[in-house]
Amino acid sequence: MSKIFISYRRKESLAIAGRIYERLEAHLGAGSVFMDIDSIPPGADFRAVLGTGVAKAAVVLAIIGEGWGDARDGRGRRRLDDPADFVRIEIETAFKRGIPIIPLLIGGAAMPHQSELPDSLRLLPFLNALFVDPGRDFNVHMDRLIGHLEEQVALSPAGGEPRRGGGAGYTAVELARFDAIKDSKNPLDFREFLSRFPKGHMADLVQKRLRTLEEAHWTIVKEAAEPGPLEEFLRLFPDGPHAGEAQSKVGALRPEHQRWECIKQSLDPDDFGKFLRDFPSGVHAATARQRNSELLGGLIRTFTGDSMVLCAALSPDGRIALSGGLKLCLWDTSSGQPIKELTGHEGRIHSVAFSQDGRHVLSNSGGSNDGTMTFRLWEVTTGRLIRGFAGNSSVVFSPDGQHILSTEPGRGCRLWETLSGKLVRDFGASEAALGGAFSPEGRFILSLSGGALRLWEVVTARLVRSFRLGTHYAHFVFSADGRRILSSGYGRYSLWETATGKLIREFGDGNHYGVLSPDGQYLLLRGQSYHTCDLWDAVIGRPIRKFEGGFNVFSPDGRFILSGSHDLTVKLWEVATGREIHAFPGHSGPVSSLVFSPDGQFALSGSHDHTLRLWHVGAFYPTKTKSQLKLAPETVPTAALTGQPPEPRSWWRRAFG
Repeated sequence: MSKIFISYRRKESLAIAGRIYERLEAHLGAGSVFMDIDSIPPGADFRAVLGTGVAKAAVVLAIIGEGWGDARDGRGRRRLDDPADFVRIEIETAFKRGIPIIPLLIGGAAMPHQSELPDSLRLLPFLNALFVDPGRDFNVHMDRLIGHLEEQVALSPAGGEPRRGGGAGYTAVELARFDAIKDSKNPLDFREFLSRFPKGHMADLVQKRLRTLEEAHWTIVKEAAEPGPLEEFLRLFPDGPHAGEAQSKVGALRPEHQRWECIKQSLDPDDFGKFLRDFPSGVHAATARQRNSELLGGLIRTFTGDSMVLCAALSPDGRIALSGGLKLCLWDTSSGQPIKELTGHEGRIHSVAFSQDGRHVLSNSGGSNDGTMTFRLWEVTTGRLIRGFAGNSSVVFSPDGQHILSTEPGRGCRLWETLSGKLVRDFGASEAALGGAFSPEGRFILSLSGGALRLWEVVTARLVRSFRLGTHYAHFVFSADGRRILSSGYGRYSLWETATGKLIREFGDGNHYGVLSPDGQYLLLRGQSYHTCDLWDAVIGRPIRKFEGGFNVFSPDGRFILSGSHDLTVKLWEVATGREIHAFPGHSGPVSSLVFSPDGQFALSGSHDHTLRLWHVGAFYPTKTKSQLKLAPETVPTAALTGQPPEPRSWWRRAFG
């Protein structure tokens, strides 16, 4: 088979190509060189013959004379742009088959620039070329070419099979791989290249680029406070000059890092105290001191926004917090970072609530002269506004979150499917209802209209009974067990038995803010100065003791009270003794919202200082119980929005916080 294939253009290089052919064949023997003018039979498809000739060759000599790259056909088109150009076919075939190519620059010809070549030939300028002088130095240059062919391509004179790809010469495969990675920033690409071509012509250049990348990486990671970046550096440069120092740093950092990963989410301040004793000057020491101090004070996490917080809620799974005020925002409780802002309200947001399945949120804002508000229903995962309820005085979720009860003056209470928005039924459609609520188990609906409370059966819309109040009553709420109903208006309170409609007690001293305990036994009434609250025995209708704070909520079991007010504090109190158990400092503005988790272990506070703060209140109970460390939702059995802004007259704005 032919050992050498000569690629040339007849018009520019026929004469010199012929001389090269004769010299090589004289040295290597007849049939060792393929040149189309001598080797293509008449009538044969030159494309097929050329392709076959290149495929059988051990090396291709690409003769490049002046004007080689700009040669034109009869129509003035550049030949290299034609996929059927025979020179292009020859060189493309060599590249595809991995056959070594040696460019021969004739006379004063220069290698064409990569941008001047079609994509299939763009590797050609990277090949080391030899010069051939057609004048007096011709024989000298040919001797050098022959020596190179014998050494690098393993060609021998007068016979002997060539060893294709022998030696350390360029190959199309090596060049193709180098061209693919030459601009890479990934050290693994260069390491893979060196493993494939350890003695290739590009090996030194690749090694140099690998070292450059190593120095750049080392500059970034050498002061790392965590072992992770250094371990990644060792993965990329395991044998580099900085590998030893990197390994030493990893060994020093790993014990602290492993301990920190174990305790960083802990709610036990002792864990951070032990960490500081073992690593007093460690990279995490400052953070450990801060967390130790915060946990000793009960603080778990702070959520910092850019507007005051007027109301707050926790999702049922405890993973998301919701704040309302000038903005409506969802927060990730595990990181303290904002998830998304829900946009659409035009006024201040006064109250918020999650559905029981955590998939939806209700919010309200604004307020008109007739007492109606604008309510909006949102999808939590996307932040999408599903629908609005304008001109309503209250909108509440059913306990299972599948339905919504809206109260619109002049239309009574209306029950809707949450997802579809389909109207299910009306309750007292002809009455001027002022509010509505579900019983805790969801069997009944309570509406207020015409100076009376009316209890309706949800499934049938049957009126079960009425509770005559008088015209001054404007608010009402179920106890957590559903056995009692508390109604309020202008500082007067009435406690009713749900099953019979019996009036248990009437009392009041002019206070306009009240919170009913989960069992319906106690009532917190805010004092007229808004800085204290009176605890009343709701059954016998008399005050028992006072608590500081103008804003108070009961724990789910009713044993404790959280208070917050304009003194910038959140305080935990014991109901039975009236004793202050713990003060939670940190807010720099008035506390405007308090929410307990269902197990009573956690609480969420909102403030005018633009923050939400999550507290581990259970750590300070007189009889400590192990928290499940799972942030849990607020204890409201029916997530309700009353449509009342946070003014003193809105006595039950967060009655079950």
